[in-house]
Amino acid sequence: MAAIDAAPSAAKLPLADSYSLIDDSLWSRYRERAVSLVESSTSVIPSSAAESSGDSRLTFPSTGANLPFCKVAPGRGLRGSTQARAALRIVHTSLHGVGAELAETVLEDAGFSSVFSVEAQCEPDPDFPTVSFPNPEEAGALDLAIERAREVEADLILANDPDADRVAAAVPCPRTPTGWRQLTGDEVGVLLGWQACEQWKNRAERTAAYETEPTVESPAERTVPTVARSLVSGELLDAVARAAGLQPMVSLTGFKWIARTPGLIYGYEEALGVCPDPAAVRDKDGISAGLRLAVLAADLRAEGRTCSDLLDELAIQHGLYATAPLTIRVSDLSAIAKGMANLRERGLTRLGEEPVTFTLDLSSNQPADPKETSVLAAWENLRGLPATDALFFGASSGTRVVVRPSGTEPKLKCYLQVVIPEVTRRSLREAHVNAAAALELIRNQLHCALAL
Repeated sequence: MAAIDAAPSAAKLPLADSYSLIDDSLWSRYRERAVSLVESSTSVIPSSAAESSGDSRLTFPSTGANLPFCKVAPGRGLRGSTQARAALRIVHTSLHGVGAELAETVLEDAGFSSVFSVEAQCEPDPDFPTVSFPNPEEAGALDLAIERAREVEADLILANDPDADRVAAAVPCPRTPTGWRQLTGDEVGVLLGWQACEQWKNRAERTAAYETEPTVESPAERTVPTVARSLVSGELLDAVARAAGLQPMVSLTGFKWIARTPGLIYGYEEALGVCPDPAAVRDKDGISAGLRLAVLAADLRAEGRTCSDLLDELAIQHGLYATAPLTIRVSDLSAIAKGMANLRERGLTRLGEEPVTFTLDLSSNQPADPKETSVLAAWENLRGLPATDALFFGASSGTRVVVRPSGTEPKLKCYLQVVIPEVTRRSLREAHVNAAAALELIRNQLHCALAL
């Protein structure tokens, strides 16, 4: 998107590989500053195209399209020890996609000299022969990367999806059978969000720099610096942002909405999408996010800490936020509407052992049961945005569930969060066990309420 942004035009149309279907023709539409168009804008494209009398031929650059990205996007504003970066051992996989050369070049240019490829997956291949499905969220997608990491005694695994706009990560974990644990999308998002908040706090020239970066929708308006997450993502980032003196915001799902957050300095969604530097790339960017994860891991390692240690520290500081998905795949699309109707009619009275104190139907953006006004305040910025087919159920502790149909697949998706507000270093392990049990109970409650 840095190359897209650099192109002198009023609108942009990048073509991308897709792992949905081998014969997909996938394209996205962007406005100025490389921000995805929303439906209100895309509706005028067919008529505008029909009225055009210009040359319909497209010219593609033969070389150099990545130069604006490599010069500006990946490590903008990052500092740290060159020695620490050289010492970090990284395994990278592109899962048969297009990101291997660019990701590894960016890492090496930043001083990471020990980057090891998963050779069986580094060349683009639309058949994706080594994985059942080339989505880094899927179980087994990182198996070869973990094998490689054990061979080279790596400190970090980075995995880009095939079009390299998302990044997954895994870290050493002696308690697992493989010795590695894949971070959840919320954990990746919070780690990079914490890094962005710290970078903002520590930047001496932050005020002057911020005032030269106008927002997308109101270029002349000076706004409070914000970090944003999608409405289905975990809420730990909100607490991290407030502690840093920044404003947390909630967005509809998708970076076409996240990127429009006024004053945005960082945004993420739990599906491994991260916008780490909106001033450079105002969309999810798996290459820059991977580099920033590597920088964070190297800096922590130099201090005798790990990404897991930082997550523990954030839990002790802000409470444990444990998140998990529940995905229900259907063969009949009418089952999705039926499940949503069942949930609207029956609702949820408990989340685990906690009573539900707040229900919000995002199809109308109105609280069905506004007992917990603090929850409503966190969603205030959703007002005025298009309604979306989603239901929110919350408890006073912060435990909550969001349920919505998938926008791309025949699935009903549920996003679970359990919050244990008070956690100490001594009670942390027990808190994780209790949170896992609560998540399992909520899964069962949802199955009953959806009745699918």
